[in-house]
Amino acid sequence: MRTYEEASKEALPEGTFSNSSQWEVWSAKNCDRCVHDEPGRQGDAANGCPLILIALEGRRPAEWLTQTEQQEVHADYTCTEFRDENDSDPEPHPVPTPDGQGELVPREPYEGHRVLTPLNWQDRGGRDFAASIESGLTEDFDAFERRVTAADTTRRP
Repeated sequence: MRTYEEASKEALPEGTFSNSSQWEVWSAKNCDRCVHDEPGRQGDAANGCPLILIALEGRRPAEWLTQTEQQEVHADYTCTEFRDENDSDPEPHPVPTPDGQGELVPREPYEGHRVLTPLNWQDRGGRDFAASIESGLTEDFDAFERRVTAADTTRRP
């Protein structure tokens, strides 16, 4: 399990639960029986699950994933760090390579948490524009967007 600082860097800037009922249902299915929040349930909140703190700050931990739109709407996240406290071995193990399956490259460097989001051109331009203003550039947004578009070799006309 990553520390709060590590997990916080990759947290998404979006809320997790729309109301306390959603949180109560989700935490009963997950946090209330996970080894990572066991200290928090026993009164040691400082050593509880850091992902809960990130969610309470109004951000979504990268470890909380959804696969369908229905899961997204109902905040039915799958926590990749969940380990049932009743498991005999709560540590995660990679899925073994099936018998007879060859490997072209080792899997280890490519395993981990990934959050895939669609690239929105305007959002990217807005972030890049904000960064250019912070660095001291004074051009307006339209001039900046024309410059970025001209420099983008992956964009089709």
